[in-house]
Amino acid sequence: MINQRYAVTSTASVEAATPQEAAEKMLDQLGKARSVRFDVVDESGSTFHVTVHSSEQSHSQIQTPDGNAG
Repeated sequence: MINQRYAVTSTASVEAATPQEAAEKMLDQLGKARSVRFDVVDESGSTFHVTVHSSEQSHSQIQTPDGNAG
């Protein structure tokens, strides 16, 4: 399998006094989250919605560009 470049983003909100504090709060929340959803865009521009569950549940769900779960 040939590796390709992916852009990975996730959007969340926190309240904080400074950007540094906001980043630290988000990092703390991610460490406690049961699952996190990421938008992954491949080199062709296709977007995949990937939900990664905590290691306790240890599985991921990928929704392909056509809307099917993989």
